[in-house]
Amino acid sequence: MLAASEQNEIFSVTNRDNEKLFEVITIGETGELISARNGLKILPKASFKDKLDLDILIIPGGYGASHTEIKNKSVIDWIRNQYVISYY
Repeated sequence: MLAASEQNEIFSVTNRDNEKLFEVITIGETGELISARNGLKILPKASFKDKLDLDILIIPGGYGASHTEIKNKSVIDWIRNQYVISYY
């Protein structure tokens, strides 16, 4: 979760003349509460079913990404689809 929280912090406080440059959201497969290995819980703002207009997609790493989600076909397919429609 450190990788996810670092990215959120960096982009959510980035501004120019006190105007935020990014809207940072967390997306989960189902939109339900996500539990990290360390017990931290995050409630995503959106799910894979939501129509999102993303300019940038950041996928944090860590054990869950490299050992669990990499095998989740739904996650991999969703990322591939975002690659096709996202700007960066």
